[in-house]
Amino acid sequence: MRKLSFFFTLMAAIAIWNLTSCEGRPSASGSASEVNTDSTEEMLEQERAEQKRLEQENAELQRQLEQEKAEQERLEQEKAEQQSYIGTFEIDDGHLGPIVLTVNDDETATIKYKNGDTIYYGSWYKYDTMKYVQFHFEGEEIYVGRKAIPQLYIGGTSKFLGNFVLLDGYLYTSSSAAKAKNPNERLEYKKVS
Repeated sequence: MRKLSFFFTLMAAIAIWNLTSCEGRPSASGSASEVNTDSTEEMLEQERAEQKRLEQENAELQRQLEQEKAEQERLEQEKAEQQSYIGTFEIDDGHLGPIVLTVNDDETATIKYKNGDTIYYGSWYKYDTMKYVQFHFEGEEIYVGRKAIPQLYIGGTSKFLGNFVLLDGYLYTSSSAAKAKNPNERLEYKKVS
């Protein structure tokens, strides 16, 4: 009987020991579940952070692409606008003209009376901040038959064309006249080629 009693006592002790050792920590299946949950949450958080980073990079790339596209469009528009000033133009004042203005893409230009032989050489520049093209012709005012060449009758006066501006289909006698769109300081021009 004593053996049986010892056996039961031993079994009870083992059972008690198993119960007390399991109370302080989760069961094997509970522990794996919690580790899996923590691990899954960390992975989800990392994926969210990575997705947010990728979205920010994508937004930045989109912004850069839009800026590059806008810059490209601006350059193309500027080039097209500049090309609209390249060619041969005729300006007729009804008195002294017509004159022929030839504008080259290397920022040089020539001007002469349509039926004359004397050619004047000059340069031009398209200002980025302004919407006009400024021309400058060097040289003396050469008088032939009491007329300075080249000159046009603009606003009731003969004007030597040393510096002038093309803007919106008009030749203006100066940049200030162009800015003011002064009707007394301009003549219409037409592109002939």
